[in-house]
Amino acid sequence: MPEPAAHPYLFFSDRDLPALRRRIKSGPLAARAPVLFRNADRFCKQRAYGMRHVRQALGLCATTAFAYAVSQRKKFGRRALAEAHSLLERPAWHRELGYNHGANLESAEASMACAFVYDLCRDLLNDAEARDFRARLLTLSTQVYLRSVEEFRDWWVDNPVTNWCGVCHGGHGLAALAMYHEEPLARRAAAYARKHLRVFLRNVVGADGGGHEGVMYWLYGMSFGHRFWHAATRLFGDDGGLYADLTRKRAGYWLAHMLAPDGAYANFNNMDERTCAGYPGREMERAPEGTLCALFERHAPGGDRMLRWAADHGGTSYYYHFADPLWFVWRSPRPVQKQRPALPDAVHFRTAGHAVLKSKDLWIAFNGGWSSNACHANRDLGSFVLVWKGTRLIHDPGYGKSATAQHSTLLAGKQEQILGAGGRILRFGSGRGFHYLACELAAVYPGWLKRFVRHLVLVDGRYAVLLDDVEQLGPSRRELELRFQTRGEIEAVPAERRAVLTHEDAALHVVAAAPGDAVLQADRDVLAFLRVNPFVRRFNETFATVLYPGDPKSAAPAADFAEAGARGTLCVTRPDGVRDELVFRRVRGAWALASFNGASAAKIPPGSRQSVFRLGQ
Repeated sequence: MPEPAAHPYLFFSDRDLPALRRRIKSGPLAARAPVLFRNADRFCKQRAYGMRHVRQALGLCATTAFAYAVSQRKKFGRRALAEAHSLLERPAWHRELGYNHGANLESAEASMACAFVYDLCRDLLNDAEARDFRARLLTLSTQVYLRSVEEFRDWWVDNPVTNWCGVCHGGHGLAALAMYHEEPLARRAAAYARKHLRVFLRNVVGADGGGHEGVMYWLYGMSFGHRFWHAATRLFGDDGGLYADLTRKRAGYWLAHMLAPDGAYANFNNMDERTCAGYPGREMERAPEGTLCALFERHAPGGDRMLRWAADHGGTSYYYHFADPLWFVWRSPRPVQKQRPALPDAVHFRTAGHAVLKSKDLWIAFNGGWSSNACHANRDLGSFVLVWKGTRLIHDPGYGKSATAQHSTLLAGKQEQILGAGGRILRFGSGRGFHYLACELAAVYPGWLKRFVRHLVLVDGRYAVLLDDVEQLGPSRRELELRFQTRGEIEAVPAERRAVLTHEDAALHVVAAAPGDAVLQADRDVLAFLRVNPFVRRFNETFATVLYPGDPKSAAPAADFAEAGARGTLCVTRPDGVRDELVFRRVRGAWALASFNGASAAKIPPGSRQSVFRLGQ
């Protein structure tokens, strides 16, 4: 057991405070420190949030307690204690949810709030007050958490995908750490939290830094988990090699790549488009997440320019109002990175199955990962979002919209994609004038499809080509349909097998080069969408679709797809007369890109090849 330590000890000690106080007066921290103290002043005038708005209560507690520790202004400490007591006076923090019996997200948030206050404001409590504080925290947090782990085995306890695992272990675990030297029950709970978060924090960050649960939920679980892990590392003197592992995985780069030029993330897996977006004039959330990127950069040997840019220009969870206390603790003393470093134009995240293809004007993010049966059950594999000159033209409908038909992918027989299945990126890379990926997705339609390979080609940085190669199983021919979701308006021209999607000051021409009997129709579900399906049902089908962006008055390209034996040729004539030729060849029955305008695609590597690399110092 670690030697008893005087509070504060979770994030820093009294010995660390002089240096921290100097740091917030100069250097990288100085510009944000006034925001922290303005927030603390404003919180002093705020009525108690309590459990009705427990995340805001967490923001208040953490901000005012931290402001007290670094300034010794007692009004901040007293306000932190008042908010904590408004939480501790509740009869319970958890409720029976049917699928969950003990600790939950709200109880974890309240636990973390009280952990900040008890650790940073302990000197404002006498011994009797401190005992009462701990007694209430043990009843409302620690005992409930232990029942979840030991008795109920609630669904999140051993689930290394869901944000609940990071949040519940992290919040309740931090409360236990705050009482570690005084309460045996807390020591038992802290041991469980450390055990489970060791697994969660390693697994939730995949190869190249990507995550299965989408950006929003990944950030939520990681934020709570790392607050605990930082404190546990200080207390036990060992991080278990976690931070070296995160450096090897390039943690944080996924956030930078998944951020589109319109200031919003590719919102795969149950995330609204504007969550974590850079709202004009808003200081509550802004992508990418600055606090975690500060942590990742701090542990990168020699530092990392991209992560440091993200740390300094990214936002925080909304309840910290752009001044997360842990940002001040985790931000390295290295200079501010003023300019965002350039990112490669083609990357894919092997575990998450996400890929980004981009150019100066066009940005496409593709989702070929996993239809999770361990968290939010989004059936959206094969979907993508597309942004041209800062305007999003292909959208994902966002939170609570999990049906396959609500995403920009292929529908087979109007069936839902199954849960627990994944895609597999077969090839990914670049050639002269193009970027290319091919993703096998048949596993999401078992018993229905033998093959479903979605090919995506970014052509000359100007437009995109989708080629969907489908082979059905079974005795009957099922209806196959492509969908393209948009928040804009759709004008279909069925006779010419094309449509135009118009949104704000941009347009996307959608041209169905194949099949030759393609029927295009505008429709609406959550969003407006364009449906493309063959007039005649066939066992084997090739969809060749050209996605050509421009301004609303721009002309559509002409496109034709012709098959001759094992060769398929897509010819695209741009409005300015430039003609492109993409050649596909059948390899063991499946299409594969062979060349673009004569440039061979034979050397495009397999999807297992790494493409995300650190920029270094």
